Amino acid sequence: MHFSTPTLTDDELAALEAQVQSGLERRSLAGLNVLGFGEIGVAIGYPDHEPTAVVKRIPAVKDRSELESWFAYLEDYEALVGEHVDVAPTEKRMIESGDGRWAGYLIQPRYPANVLVENILGAEEPTPDHPIVVAVRDVALAAIEDGRAAIDTQFSNFVWIDGALTTIDCGSPFLYHPDGSPDYRVGAYSDAMPAALRPVVLKLATKISSEVGTPTGNLELAALSIVRIEQQRWLDSVLATFNQRLDDPIDTAAVMARFDKLHGEMRQIKRLGKLQRAWLEKVRRRRYEFFITDSFTGEVL
Repeated sequence: MHFSTPTLTDDELAALEAQVQSGLERRSLAGLNVLGFGEIGVAIGYPDHEPTAVVKRIPAVKDRSELESWFAYLEDYEALVGEHVDVAPTEKRMIESGDGRWAGYLIQPRYPANVLVENILGAEEPTPDHPIVVAVRDVALAAIEDGRAAIDTQFSNFVWIDGALTTIDCGSPFLYHPDGSPDYRVGAYSDAMPAALRPVVLKLATKISSEVGTPTGNLELAALSIVRIEQQRWLDSVLATFNQRLDDPIDTAAVMARFDKLHGEMRQIKRLGKLQRAWLEKVRRRRYEFFITDSFTGEVL
């Protein structure tokens, strides 16, 4: 089964950008076919009726070279993780946002529901050594052993096609320097948080990146994602499969503690985002370039 990279015409992309800008200004997703929620962004189905593409917007920046640099960073990541897992074809586009700035877009195929890993697991009974769970474990550990990049192994980031995984998460890279330290970059997302507090957020993001680059930290995040997609009935089977290859086994209590901690950290990041939004809109008279959503509930904040 093959899925090619979809594309949008320049006029279609311009119309979508106008819709997104309107939604940002109204703090509303009305009129957009939202298929998934991140912390400061959404995945949009295009066209609205029977979408064939999933589109993710990268916030507008003053200099298009910033987007070019970010796209190169993403392509480095795709090449490295592509040595261990198939990567969804992703077109990268730039468009003038009408205010002297440039917005970026990542465009991927809209995969059918029956190949999404979270749907497959939701329809099946938990079993030890399920091939999908084994595959997630093994690609995670292979990338970490390589040392140059780590895969975000949340189960919602994968599709299962012809007995193999494909990652659809290409916009949140985890790259590492030769000494193992995270090669974390803010890129076009620097305006998401107040300037004075960006070092605090950067420190947190670097800490998460370091954890994702370890076997236990990475697979603990994957196990946590089972809870987030409301498939906690799979947790025991997932942990049993993961722990077969871990020197530091993960237990249920650790997963639930990290779930609660992550939820708290995300709430704090949202509060900072709302402060930045208020400052940009009221003081700078400029649009805030992010949808602040609760990725647990889909609510726009």
